[in-house]
Amino acid sequence: MISSQHGFELDWGHSDPNLRGPYHEPDASTHTPFAISGAASKEITFARIRSGPAYPACLNPIDRLVPLPGLADVELPDTAEASVVLSFLDEHGDWRRLCTTAPGVVHWRLDPQRWILTLLDEAYVAHWTRPLTSRIPLLNYARAPGRLKGTLQRSMSAAAERPEINFPTPPLDDFADSLRRLCAALCWGQPPQMGELWPGGCRAAVTITHDVDVGWIWLERNRETFRQILDAETSRGFRGGWFIPAAFYHPQRHDAAIRELEAAGHELGAHGWNHDTKLAYRSARRQQHRLERITDRISPRRPAGIRTPWYSRNPQLFEQLADHFRYDSSVPNASAGFSTGSNSGCCTVFPYRVSNGLMELPLTLPPDDIRDPAAGYALARDATEGIVERGGVVVVILHPQPHQSANAEGIAQFTAFLQWLRSTHGESLWSATPADIVEHYCRRTGLTPYPTP
Repeated sequence: MISSQHGFELDWGHSDPNLRGPYHEPDASTHTPFAISGAASKEITFARIRSGPAYPACLNPIDRLVPLPGLADVELPDTAEASVVLSFLDEHGDWRRLCTTAPGVVHWRLDPQRWILTLLDEAYVAHWTRPLTSRIPLLNYARAPGRLKGTLQRSMSAAAERPEINFPTPPLDDFADSLRRLCAALCWGQPPQMGELWPGGCRAAVTITHDVDVGWIWLERNRETFRQILDAETSRGFRGGWFIPAAFYHPQRHDAAIRELEAAGHELGAHGWNHDTKLAYRSARRQQHRLERITDRISPRRPAGIRTPWYSRNPQLFEQLADHFRYDSSVPNASAGFSTGSNSGCCTVFPYRVSNGLMELPLTLPPDDIRDPAAGYALARDATEGIVERGGVVVVILHPQPHQSANAEGIAQFTAFLQWLRSTHGESLWSATPADIVEHYCRRTGLTPYPTP
């Protein structure tokens, strides 16, 4: 990175692998530097952007609403119109240059690295919506009767307000990956390639994950339902992870079920302490204490990863998670259908490294929909097609509780989705546990291997 009186120059070919994503530098390529203004604002604004005449023909054009971090209060060089790569619509209704090309240089009005990190870290979210259940002392939603929980979930979903800003766009938004591809194409002068990212020449990866919010599925009297779900997956060659609250894990009582899922090639992950909604909103000291209790309870099956209860998250919590887990899997690709009412999401279909070094396996599919399972899996099919086309990771989410998907209709719809997944994409999917997918992705893309706590 070379400083200049106008800002700095960025060589995308030597940038952080986390920013390039799965796209590798071509052999013997000529790098075109990015000239970036140094007078950028620290504010994040939302604006519509669109492709210009110089937008790479090898990429899908862009015309949408997006967050813009750190716009410089300058005009880019006013060269020929054909040099415009991206434009944005300002508050006065005028189209202004956002990225242009000139012989031997690409001019940006913002730092594209910061743009991508703003998406991955969800830094564009102005206000996080805290669940009401996390504000009531001594209330643990997870301990409510199943019928009541189902009613509460349906009522909260029905009452959810539509976001004021429609970004990201569900059920699948790959804007972070679009920026990665654009930067690579502008720097290298050719379409970005990812090579053989997944083992065996597979086109994409898939993992089946389970949010075990309570201990119901592990009970002996429910073992038939547990085996029905497990057999639906393993008989079709799928593997994944079961995320469990530590307080509801009893080694002696649940050991047989845990050994069955491990023998089938699945992994055990943490899902908070008791699935209350308060973990992300505690002090750092109390978060650390809670995470120590979680790992101590599940020991010696020390879980590699965690999915936070209600997918609640913030930078402080990620700092604490990095001391105990190799990866997290709590950030949706796009927030619609998830517990948080905040308009949020990472806009990528690949694993990535959050700002403190913790690896993230994003939730690329919407979770199972208890209000309308058939419609929910229809959305999941559409999103899956987009993920496979992009070569990313299909992360399936199932809640094996009777008021959610551990019932006749839920299991039938889930099994039909798995059958569609196998019959449609066959051997083009590499199925693995979340930990194996994250570790393999790190090796293939050159990311620093995550530390073992």
